[in-house]
Amino acid sequence: MMSGATMKGVITRSTAPSNGGVGHLYIAIIDGNPMFGSGTPVATKLIENVDMNDQNVMIEYEITGIPPRNADYYYTAFLDDNGTASSTNPDEAGPDRGDLVHLNGFSVPTIKINTDGVIQQDIELNAIMPF
Repeated sequence: MMSGATMKGVITRSTAPSNGGVGHLYIAIIDGNPMFGSGTPVATKLIENVDMNDQNVMIEYEITGIPPRNADYYYTAFLDDNGTASSTNPDEAGPDRGDLVHLNGFSVPTIKINTDGVIQQDIELNAIMPF
């Protein structure tokens, strides 16, 4: 029996890809804010060879084994359509210039995961990484 929470949903896009729209899709649950260089991934998912050219694309994802805690987690997703992120070590992967990313304004979104069970969370890739 697997312990921990599960986060699942679909990933869509509202911004057109800038590098072809085909690549690996990375999703991470992080225990600190990655925008400030803090935090460690506690659970990740890599979905290889995703084509997000179609505006109506919906990619299902599921991340398991997330340890419940009282503090919010940060969560993020990005499409590496320029092929520069490591697929051999997804925990170390991060977006760079031109990748499609998921942001909440200028921030990385947070989510409360304080109990085992399933959390439904759809993710929209809504920005192009500027640097």
